[in-house]
Amino acid sequence: MVKRRSNPGLTSKVKELRKALDWTQGQLAQKAGVSRSYISLLEIGKVGTPSAEKMLAVARALRVPVETLYTAAGYTPEPKGEEIDKGLWRQMQYELRHLPESDVKAIKAFIHQLYEARGEYDTESEKS
Repeated sequence: MVKRRSNPGLTSKVKELRKALDWTQGQLAQKAGVSRSYISLLEIGKVGTPSAEKMLAVARALRVPVETLYTAAGYTPEPKGEEIDKGLWRQMQYELRHLPESDVKAIKAFIHQLYEARGEYDTESEKS
């Protein structure tokens, strides 16, 4: 039998956030699209390392950035100054992988327009 390592930081954070919303485990499970037993096991430390998809689903249901749960789980340092942008960048990368290609192209075009409007776009690096 494989013994799963618990993650006390993550377990207490999920429970704390759920209780702050005055939700039952069942309500959180429904909003996150997971089973109530999964939330129960997560909160008592019987889930080893949650998948990125489940972490994102639980974070969205709890209305917090996924970085909040990653930090509680010890995957990233507590954001400070410039590091906040790194957390946002990781979340954006995850989100972009789940968008249709047409949406990704639209986002790239929008970013291109922002850089051009500020005179910061390097057209030479875009060609390579």
